[in-house]
Amino acid sequence: MTPTFNLIDEPWIRVQSLDGAVTERSIMHVFEEAAALRQILGDLPTQSFALYRLLLAIMYRATAEQPDRWAQWWSTRELPVAQIGAYLTRFHGRFDLLDPKAPFYQVADLRTQKNEFTELTRLIADAGSDYLSTKSGEAVTSLSFAEAARWLVHCHAFDVSGIKSGAVGDPRVKNSKGYPIGMGSAGHIGGVLLEGENLLETLLLNFVPQKPGTPDFAAWEIADEFTAAPRHREDLDIAYRPRGRAEVLTWQTRRVRLRHDGSRVDAVLITNGDRFSAVNLRQVEMMTAWRESAAQARKHGGQAFMPVTHQPDRAVWRGLTALLSSDTGPGTLDHLSEMIERGVLDDSYVPRLRAVGAHYVSNASVLGDVIDDEIAFPVRILTADRGELRQVVIRAVQKVDKVAVAYANLVADLDRAAGGEAAGRSLARERFYALLDEPFRRWVDGLRDSQKSAARADLDWSETLWRAAIAAGSEACEVAGPAAWVGRVAGGRHVDTGSAELWFRRELHKILQLDYQESA
Repeated sequence: MTPTFNLIDEPWIRVQSLDGAVTERSIMHVFEEAAALRQILGDLPTQSFALYRLLLAIMYRATAEQPDRWAQWWSTRELPVAQIGAYLTRFHGRFDLLDPKAPFYQVADLRTQKNEFTELTRLIADAGSDYLSTKSGEAVTSLSFAEAARWLVHCHAFDVSGIKSGAVGDPRVKNSKGYPIGMGSAGHIGGVLLEGENLLETLLLNFVPQKPGTPDFAAWEIADEFTAAPRHREDLDIAYRPRGRAEVLTWQTRRVRLRHDGSRVDAVLITNGDRFSAVNLRQVEMMTAWRESAAQARKHGGQAFMPVTHQPDRAVWRGLTALLSSDTGPGTLDHLSEMIERGVLDDSYVPRLRAVGAHYVSNASVLGDVIDDEIAFPVRILTADRGELRQVVIRAVQKVDKVAVAYANLVADLDRAAGGEAAGRSLARERFYALLDEPFRRWVDGLRDSQKSAARADLDWSETLWRAAIAAGSEACEVAGPAAWVGRVAGGRHVDTGSAELWFRRELHKILQLDYQESA
């Protein structure tokens, strides 16, 4: 009997229920039980993010010809399970991980010139001997079908760049090697996931209806078109880009073939697939913030926007400026703003805004860090006081940035006064951000208070920032040492602890525009 493992029916997605229990569920069961599930879990945060995107793609295609029913789904707290079930029934065979002709997210006849496969460490993103890895040692010699399916979805989304195995039939192969075409599609973005109280809410919060008739498809719908060769002509100046949301969510950046013995997967072949270009995908990719790119504008001959990626050393709140901008924010936040204004979503609602992404090193050939951070996000930030509260939050982040520079300058001045070379600016700046992490998160969470105006919130944060800066500055002065109190001439002026602290406080007054006494 031919083995089968259909992802629609078989349990493979790790989920956490509302009572904390962790189990595995099939695709259909996840949708049916979404209200009773807390979240999708992954071996890595990027894996759970990739699985969310898979589920969203199914929702987009299952409801493609339906008018916008988001408001109905939200008010009744019911997903369109009937439509999803009917859709999955149509494409049932395309979700079989082991299908001999069109296995899910794979190419059945993919091979190298020597019919070689590679070890599973190529599939498991953080596999290695390090005890912090999710898999190591004997655990990477074989995978259950459920584990392999999860890593397969992750591979297309976040696989590293670098040289791949050369597939027979791929015209790009040279000397039996597939040369780098970039990382997986989701690796190009700074992933933004809005999380509700349960999985049902989370799926809806990240679902932005698109117009019926939008050119779109999911990878499994066109599985017959995938071969070792790229689906489109590779021209970097006129790169093909997805036209619909399901297409971008299921983009096949790799060609993959899993080897199995009928009970477990024991090897994998990963080759280059379709190159991904993220330029000007703002109307398609809903789960990232954007920035204007002068370099891409020159290349493409017009205004160009690129995704804002996450930095491993930056907390999520430090990126709120881009996230909250009406010109560059994620489409999911724009949609929530519209739902609030239409009265569909109560402005007292407080989901969590989660930043998930991958940071690559060595020309993107190595996964350096996985970013995963979240913050409570009162949705009234988007609309309160006619949008002024949104600007208050943006200015709050900008104030922290400016004060962090002022604090770093104080530390440098103190070092200079003590006879040093004004070192330590970067470390001091990061130390100041760390000091502000908890206060800023607490302040943002407090914005759920409907009685708090934008002006009051602005003043509250300025006062909090002032107190934190004065305390940090005073501590820096205390530990500067006797030599700094005496000071010395540096850069054409005398620098000592007293003058450095005075300059710092003057800068704080300028940034925060607070008329406090020096003893404050």
